[in-house]
Amino acid sequence: MVSPEDREAAAEMNIFLRRHALDQAKTGISRTFVLRDDQAEEPQRVVGYYSASAGHLQPRELPKVVSEQMTIPVVFLQRLAIDKDFQHRGLGTKLLVHFLVSLVRVADDIGVYALVLEPLNARVDAFYRQFGLFPLPEDPSHLYVRIRDVRAWLLAHGHGRLCDTGMRSP
Repeated sequence: MVSPEDREAAAEMNIFLRRHALDQAKTGISRTFVLRDDQAEEPQRVVGYYSASAGHLQPRELPKVVSEQMTIPVVFLQRLAIDKDFQHRGLGTKLLVHFLVSLVRVADDIGVYALVLEPLNARVDAFYRQFGLFPLPEDPSHLYVRIRDVRAWLLAHGHGRLCDTGMRSP
């Protein structure tokens, strides 16, 4: 049975995708990547998506940061959603791994310290914790993981070759 909170969250995710994702992409605020089922009767139907943007946190918001004097570059995973008709098929995990691989590549190119997100509820929180995310010390409603830990998770789960560009900064 779907809870009223999950129903409300689903409606909000649909509204974002229909009304805001394209505008935010055009203005450079965020990027949204969609997953379609090209084999379905409706090949243009979006079965899942994620949306992300770049930002920063203050050093006090993250533990053990290099310098107290600089803002810390992060990527925010704003949304990750799977159509209710396609849930429980591993698509959320596949989309998240796709995002994590892309994130590691971006971090190799421009420097990103961590991924930050705000889970919708306890069930979603538990999903992200499987991938090594932990609460921010200053704001436990948000989860984070350092990029080096994302890379280690990808390597440990057989996805390392996908994010290995062969390039490393000093």
